[in-house]
Amino acid sequence: MQETEFERLAAERAATRERDPALFDRVVAILHRHDPMGIAVAENPDEYAAEAGTIIPHLHLAINAEEVETIIAQEMTFWFGEDMAPPEEGFGVVAVAVWEAWEDAG
Repeated sequence: MQETEFERLAAERAATRERDPALFDRVVAILHRHDPMGIAVAENPDEYAAEAGTIIPHLHLAINAEEVETIIAQEMTFWFGEDMAPPEEGFGVVAVAVWEAWEDAG
């Protein structure tokens, strides 16, 4: 049976969470708190788990918060499409918080 894209992403997300659960939970919480896509609801604090699962694996490529902003913008576009994702500069506050979380985890 061939793995679907959804199954592959779910497996990668689980592996990312397993590698550093504290970082994963912190990034999910940051995304939930800032809610850059307007989807967070109090009853579901893991609303951004899928996005965190694709953002975190790219953080090692970044050298500053500006590059994290690009990563976040790319991943939000991947998940929500170009029509829904705000412009890259719309993720600045989130990127700074994610960058700080990444540095703390380092």
